[in-house]
Amino acid sequence: MKLTLHKNATTTIAIRQIIKESSLSAFALAKKYGISQTTVARWKNSESVEYKSSRPNNLNITLTPEQEDRICFKRK
Repeated sequence: MKLTLHKNATTTIAIRQIIKESSLSAFALAKKYGISQTTVARWKNSESVEYKSSRPNNLNITLTPEQEDRICFKRK
């Protein structure tokens, strides 16, 4: 499996999992991994350690029925 992180990512999924399961303080973990305490707190309190896209799930585009028909026709 190819792991792709955005260019500003400071942690990997493995590090996030270690942070989530660790009993060390946020300060100690931040110093250990060279990240901010805010980042440590975010991953300690998150439900999942997986990377989430920042792209919106629903695109705010409204098409008229005529435009929808044209798109469907073009795709076929």
